[in-house]
Amino acid sequence: MALPRLVEEIEIISASLGRHEFHAMEAQKPIFVTEQHAPKADRAAEARRKHGDEFWTDFQETAQALGDADEITHYSTTFEHLQKKHKGLQAAMATMQKQLHSRKSDLYLDTRINERQELKEQEWEAQMQAGRDELEQIETKLSRVQDEIETLDAGIREGEARAAIDASLLTEENETLEEILQLRAEEKKDLLAALTALKRKRDEQLLESDKVPTSQSAELQRLRRERDVLKQSILAYEEPAEDAATDRATVEARAKALAEARGQWRDKLRVEAGSVAELKAKMQLMVETQATTATPGSLHHTCAVVLNLLYNNKGEMTKTQLQAAAAAAGDDSQVVRAIYALVGKSLVHIDRSHAEGIVTSMLI
Repeated sequence: MALPRLVEEIEIISASLGRHEFHAMEAQKPIFVTEQHAPKADRAAEARRKHGDEFWTDFQETAQALGDADEITHYSTTFEHLQKKHKGLQAAMATMQKQLHSRKSDLYLDTRINERQELKEQEWEAQMQAGRDELEQIETKLSRVQDEIETLDAGIREGEARAAIDASLLTEENETLEEILQLRAEEKKDLLAALTALKRKRDEQLLESDKVPTSQSAELQRLRRERDVLKQSILAYEEPAEDAATDRATVEARAKALAEARGQWRDKLRVEAGSVAELKAKMQLMVETQATTATPGSLHHTCAVVLNLLYNNKGEMTKTQLQAAAAAAGDDSQVVRAIYALVGKSLVHIDRSHAEGIVTSMLI
């Protein structure tokens, strides 16, 4: 029959149309159609069918006129199946393009969120580093003040030595000078008590750290020895010395100058101590704010929670307790990472000599 031949020609034409080009075909035998089934001549309709759905209608009508009904049904069913499959593939491709566009948008948003989060963490670390630098500068100033106080103490000891040599000149107003010296001694004891409290607190923090240089321990011992010697000299001077004689006017002027200098340094020490307390309060407020406003589950938020817990527990907790408390307030997977990140920034210290490990905040 001529139907298979016609189908083959139609497939060649369809393939050429799919590639947007036409290929010359070999000469085919003419197909004769009986007048009974011959379509009416309509050149405009013929041209239109070559470019639209009427082409396939014309093909089906021609196939029905030339071939067997069963065979026509088979090819028609195959064509309809391929056409449905083509439309299904187009619909699936459109759906996938929409999904691709949506996933690209989600990926962009995730990237922007991660970038903003990293920027906030860098800003927070910069603020913490600035606070640490300012705290170190204030500690340096305190050390310088202590050195100057020691210089004043040396001047006092020198004046006391001169008074011991010339004590015979204080016969008439010895009682007045003794009262002045006792007042200065009491002020000295008060100042020494304040310095002792500060040194004791500093010593406790240094003893808890495994990074304390031996030179600092030696310096601490030397200062303690000088303090003891100074106390003994003050107590020894309070005892009346019958053979002592000194120039009263010179001693009074020296004592007045030393008292004024001592008062100035005490005021300066009080101001520096107030600055340290204010800085620590600001740092604690910043940590509390970050613990409540930072993104939950992030490393930045977990670090703030750890520092806030240490503030609330007087700056010291066991590692087990700290991990449990931080995990209850944040992401458990970020707690250990946050603790060691703070250790790397020298904001906290872990004493491994203890069985459970003592975590100490360096900001208190």
